[in-house]
Amino acid sequence: MNTVDVRTRPAGGSDLVDPESFWDDTVRGLLDLNGRLVARGATLLGLPPLSFDVDGAIGALVVDDNGVHAQRKVAESGPVIELDVGAFSDLMGDVVSAFGLGMAGRVVVRRGVLNDFVSWEPVLRALIDGRAVYEPGTIDFRDADGAELDLRQSFS
Repeated sequence: MNTVDVRTRPAGGSDLVDPESFWDDTVRGLLDLNGRLVARGATLLGLPPLSFDVDGAIGALVVDDNGVHAQRKVAESGPVIELDVGAFSDLMGDVVSAFGLGMAGRVVVRRGVLNDFVSWEPVLRALIDGRAVYEPGTIDFRDADGAELDLRQSFS
């Protein structure tokens, strides 16, 4: 049976992500690997920069004409999200969503609103998992033999 579940990590807690090494090392490698997907998704969704304060470790993802880059300071615009290392690790590990963190009171939105943070979720998945942000027209439906399904078909 086919599935639409694209999670790449096992259920349960996540390993703690050191925010300093994430911003200094990990994110640069991820941008080298998935930067085009990230830039395309952020541009498609019209996202402003996203800044994090993880227990005092500052980092931001900034979209500009040259793509997406990480910086170790709060961006001049866009949401600023404050969270502890456990919440950051759960987000990076796809254990909990940005919306879930917000609803559980595990984040403080210092600038912007929660929806600004939630809007970045598919782009964060593109960064970490290499999963492209959905674009209209990129999904088709096929039967078990590979033939295109008629989505207007009805049954009695």
